[in-house]
Amino acid sequence: TQGMVKGKTYRLKSNGKYLFPHERGQHSPDEVNVAYDKMSKSKGNGVHPIEVIDQYGSDCLRMAMFFYGPIEKDVYWDDALLKTIV
Repeated sequence: TQGMVKGKTYRLKSNGKYLFPHERGQHSPDEVNVAYDKMSKSKGNGVHPIEVIDQYGSDCLRMAMFFYGPIEKDVYWDDALLKTIV
């Protein structure tokens, strides 16, 4: 089996509505649940690979994906790992 890449997700506690990262600052921290979920456009937690490749390069992205951990485990996406490789 293969693990899944998960992104940081922001969701309002009051109604469960997903927030995009730029909308999170409009709410106080206690109004928002933060979790890692399957990456999805509707959840606003996706990372566009072309943007990552333009900033860090394709080899760096490949290396990060290989070294995140065993392939059967889920990956919690974090740009900080890319910065340590560069």
